[in-house]
Amino acid sequence: FIRIMTLLHSKSPLLRLLLLLVLVSCCCTSTAAFVVVPSATSRSTTALSMCDFLTDWMTQLTSSSSSSSSSNTATKTTKPPKQIANASHILMSGPDAKQRLQDLKARIAAAAASPSLDFADAAAAYSECPSGTTKGGNLGDFGPRQMVKEFDRVVFDADATTNYEIGVVYGPIETEFGYHLILINERNY
Repeated sequence: FIRIMTLLHSKSPLLRLLLLLVLVSCCCTSTAAFVVVPSATSRSTTALSMCDFLTDWMTQLTSSSSSSSSSNTATKTTKPPKQIANASHILMSGPDAKQRLQDLKARIAAAAASPSLDFADAAAAYSECPSGTTKGGNLGDFGPRQMVKEFDRVVFDADATTNYEIGVVYGPIETEFGYHLILINERNY
């Protein structure tokens, strides 16, 4: 386990990306995936869901890379800001997943007129991904190419023919994990 934690903090972006993909696939395919994390301040350990662990880890990587890059700005040329987005999703799989998500999307849209079911509540009740029950479907902040390409296409406007707006529910979008409803919460560009 200590070797895995060391690898997660590796300077190699390729190694970090590979480990992230493995962890994300575990997260979205197992509702009982947990990681035991040693405490930094004591000899105790904490059990985190895989999604909580990934969110905490990505936050640490983002903050450590931004602090190390800000300390090197005097010696390097300024790079354009990284594209970052925050999105939530509801994942369903199975033969009727697409139809169930279309029905759920209609219920969420109707809730905008009279609040009876918002996206976070729907994710908590219906999503097959652990992020649904723990964070209302919120995947946290991420950059391009950190999610599967179909997900990226929606969140980062990779499809030049469609204007994907913030605050709108899109989908069902099919990926290797099943079908998703995607809500783009924010972008930095």
